[in-house]
Amino acid sequence: MSFAVSEPRPWLALLLLLTACAGRPATAVEPAGSATPNPSQLYLILDGEPTPIENGESVQLTDELAVQITVDPYPPSGLSAQVVLDLYLYDPAGEPVHDAAIQIFYDMLSMPHGPFQPASREQESGHYLTYLDLIMFGNWGMEIEILEPNGTAPIRLRIVVVVELPEE
Repeated sequence: MSFAVSEPRPWLALLLLLTACAGRPATAVEPAGSATPNPSQLYLILDGEPTPIENGESVQLTDELAVQITVDPYPPSGLSAQVVLDLYLYDPAGEPVHDAAIQIFYDMLSMPHGPFQPASREQESGHYLTYLDLIMFGNWGMEIEILEPNGTAPIRLRIVVVVELPEE
């Protein structure tokens, strides 16, 4: 199963607008004195707003499908980052969903280089693996299209992965 790449992706422009000057997705301002030692580097886009999620967190996509999202290594850092995106698909009973078709389109939000469309492969029942080459530090927007084995239309999931420079 393949998906057309020709349709415009206006969500990338929206994510760019939601990006702070420092190259991070906009987040709530913390009160003075509160520490945020490890801000999230993984965001789910819900209703156009970036929502921080934990690495390895599960997200309910529909009544029939949930996905666990894991980025390895986490947090991603460096002048460039080669990361693995692991997606685990589950049905309402917690059973793996196998034979789904997954397409991923990604690009840097502040300085487009693509979009890139890496291959995503099912490693074992319900576990889908994708290698991403995030060639610069910054915010990387991803649109993930999941077509269940008996599905008629893809389910779209949008995330942002933040790659930061390592602290010296």
